[in-house]
This record gives sequence, structure tokens and C-alpha cells, in this order.
Amino acid sequence: MASDMVAVTLHNLSFASNGSLEPVARKLPASLKVERLRLMVKQLFGLAPHQQQLSVRQYKGAVPTLMDEDAASIGYFGAVDGADIFINEAKE
Repeated sequence: MASDMVAVTLHNLSFASNGSLEPVARKLPASLKVERLRLMVKQLFGLAPHQQQLSVRQYKGAVPTLMDEDAASIGYFGAVDGADIFINEAKE
């Protein structure tokens, strides 16, 4: 289980949230489903799951990958140690 854990930094970029805009570091299982990540983001930053647009960047300079499939794991989208996960407000 420990080898399945990845250290990521969550970056809240949404001014519509009720939470802090300070980055939050977490160790998460690579098998964590995006739908569960959305619930965690709601608890941390106060942004409802349907309002979230999540993306992951594996390393500085890489293009972020949109995490648009709730049933997929964060590992599927490329979350690795040191990755950044960005929380934006979804366009409706």
C-alpha cells in the first residue's frame, strides 16, 4: 500500500470557493478515484464537486491533463510523486 501512495500538491485556483487559496500537500493513493478526490476538494476548499474542473501536472513545465473521468484513478491521469493538482471552477 505504501508504494501506491503519491505526494501531490493541491492548488485551489477558484475564487468561487470558500476555502483558502494556499496550496495543500497530501499523500494520496494512486488508485484514488477522481470522484473521491472531488469530495476531498469540497472538504478542503468548499467548492461543490459539480463546480470543479480538476487537472494534474506531472512536473513543472508539463502541460496539465484534464481529469474528466470520475470513475478513473488519479494514477490513470498520471499523478506521480511531486505532481500538482489544480482546482479550477468548471465552465457551465
